[in-house]
Amino acid sequence: MEQILAEAEALDRTQPVLGRIHLLTPILIVIGMVVFLSILGQLDTYMVAGLAALPLGKFIVLAGAVDDIGLNQWQLALMIVFMDTWVAYVLAYNLHHVYRIPRLGPWLHNVQNYCRYWLNEYPLMRRWAITGVVLFVVVPLSGTGAPGGALLGRIVGLRARTILAAVFTGSVIGCGIMVAFAAQISSSFAEVQGEWWFRAIGISILVILLIILWRLGMHISRAAKRFADAQGNQERGKQAQAESTK
Repeated sequence: MEQILAEAEALDRTQPVLGRIHLLTPILIVIGMVVFLSILGQLDTYMVAGLAALPLGKFIVLAGAVDDIGLNQWQLALMIVFMDTWVAYVLAYNLHHVYRIPRLGPWLHNVQNYCRYWLNEYPLMRRWAITGVVLFVVVPLSGTGAPGGALLGRIVGLRARTILAAVFTGSVIGCGIMVAFAAQISSSFAEVQGEWWFRAIGISILVILLIILWRLGMHISRAAKRFADAQGNQERGKQAQAESTK
């Protein structure tokens, strides 16, 4: 990863105009989206849904099927695809800048360890790099999603535009699966969707599912940290041995 960051910084120095474009583009996209939603009168609705999507991820699409949050499943899916693609763009083209942000840098380092752990457990992900990134985004586990997919793509050596395409594809597939489940829920329980008990049961099931996936993700994260620590100890041991032989 240090080599990737160094190469990105060197590219910024040799092509400063392109670097500034990639840095400003996500900001301009957000400003444009805010203006667009303000004109439609839906900015507040999407902001609330976007904040809810931070812990829920793609499950916000299912949440929209059991509770009225002002957006249908297709609108929620499009919102998630937009958010995933935006995050992928930021990390694919501006990773070296994001790593300098105080709280985001250490968090990305943990996601990096998570990606390295998966590559160690499933070496085929390195060979089938694009497919691996797509699947990484589809799976709704803690540490996966757009940030993990973008970092995984950088680690296995994919180009930025390839990472962007792979994350977009994975997000569309993942959200498409959620839309299919949401449509099934809507058609099967159309008569009781407005009942308070149906909403309570649906939200409870989502919370339980999220807790299970979160605990599974945390278990994998701890395994990833142990793997990263072991790798670091091996590298330090090799360096110490090399210095002792000089």
